[in-house]
Amino acid sequence: MRVCNLRKKTFKTNNPLLFNKEGAFTLVELIVTITLIVIFVTMAVSYNRSIGQQISLFKDQGSLVNAIYQARSLAIKTFSRAAQSADVPCGYGIHIESGDTIVLFKDLPTGGVCNHYSPPFYSGNQEDVEKIHLSGTTVNTPAGDITSGVDILFVPPDPQVFSNRDFPIELKISSPQVSDVFTISVNQFGQVSIQ
Repeated sequence: MRVCNLRKKTFKTNNPLLFNKEGAFTLVELIVTITLIVIFVTMAVSYNRSIGQQISLFKDQGSLVNAIYQARSLAIKTFSRAAQSADVPCGYGIHIESGDTIVLFKDLPTGGVCNHYSPPFYSGNQEDVEKIHLSGTTVNTPAGDITSGVDILFVPPDPQVFSNRDFPIELKISSPQVSDVFTISVNQFGQVSIQ
């Protein structure tokens, strides 16, 4: 029988689960410790997963904004179309069709002349400069009508902005795992704003 003295109250116990004579941990102490460790690890893993998905959403938002800025920058670089040669693009733009793929494209002249600034602007793979695949996020319009595609074309020298949508063009980027939705707006002057 072991005598315990807790805050000047003395009691006697024979329970080996509560007190160990060799000075090691008891079974109750081990169970409580393991339970707390499991709870903390579970919380950390779930928190880490949601942070990773949030980072993926931010990364894809940056990829979309970068593609718009890159198209505008390439259009400004194409200021001079010497002798209207067939290999110099009329402008650069982005095309979003499937919601998870962004195509940076060059608008090629038809018959050596750039005068076709009415939709559709993107004509297919021969105009591709770069394809950007989003990781787990989708781009959509407020009306949800991304299936017909979204084209934004920048034409030098200003650059002028043309689109198959009404301005301002709002693109919403979201992920099914994250509740946040980011809106990227492009106005008729090519200004990009992020909300």
